[in-house]
Amino acid sequence: MDSQRIKMYFMVALCLNDVLVSVCGEEEQDKANGYLIEKWEQMFYVNDINRDAKLTMDDAKQFEKYYKDYLVDQQLKSLTKRIDKVYRTILLNNKKEIAKEDFVDMMKQKYESDKNTFIEMVREYISEWCKAMDLNGDKNISKQEFIMDMFAEGNKNARKEAKFFLTFKPKNGQIPVDEIISDFIRFATESNPSKIDIIKNENDSNV
Repeated sequence: MDSQRIKMYFMVALCLNDVLVSVCGEEEQDKANGYLIEKWEQMFYVNDINRDAKLTMDDAKQFEKYYKDYLVDQQLKSLTKRIDKVYRTILLNNKKEIAKEDFVDMMKQKYESDKNTFIEMVREYISEWCKAMDLNGDKNISKQEFIMDMFAEGNKNARKEAKFFLTFKPKNGQIPVDEIISDFIRFATESNPSKIDIIKNENDSNV
């Protein structure tokens, strides 16, 4: 075998190695680490409104119940439709109930199966939730709308929730819905603990 052919084989081998390293690196990035799992556990807890250690449609009803004294029929119907959808199709994955371990396993499986599809699922979740929060439909969340949502989730410390509202750096007293969506997607999909995550920080402070 002449030296030219040996050189060619060597270059091909190097290229194949680079491809394998790249592919393996991408696969490794799509593995759910402990940091992500911890955040999914927090997500479960936040949505377990009645604190019975499982997610069911009863949690959705408990959340919606808070708004009955504040919304007219059409507003309440719209909010109920969106929250029911979030629980039934995303959080419960069309099951009757789901425990924390099963919820985390579901999130892990979807994340590792196709991260891009997982991100879009999270986007749908938080987009529908924000539409429910945005009572006047102006694509911004006011402090009142924000605190009402926190109260409906079972957090009844108005001063603390007002402080949490400020961490989103509201503009003219309001948080653009798109910014909440971006922050939540970061919370639910970012595996790097060195990156700032205001939602994770708030959840940690509630432990």
